[in-house]
Amino acid sequence: MKKTIFTLLLATLFFGALQANPVDVATAKSLGVKFMKANTAIKAEAAELTYTAYAENGQAAFYVFALQPKGLRCRRQLWQLWMARS
Repeated sequence: MKKTIFTLLLATLFFGALQANPVDVATAKSLGVKFMKANTAIKAEAAELTYTAYAENGQAAFYVFALQPKGLRCRRQLWQLWMARS
């Protein structure tokens, strides 16, 4: 019985902490460029917002950025992939 109560308490605390707040475009852009610089061979210097997807409640669900200098080719490929999946 104690194990079940402990498991329920632990699950409540864990899932209660999983809350997200909206992220503005500037923060997403900055973190995206930093991530690409740190984790890929693409050393982006700048990013341009190309698409924003919205959730049913009207808040931004995700942003798509084109990276400079290689962003134009990647943007076209991403857009074609997105349209093929829709």
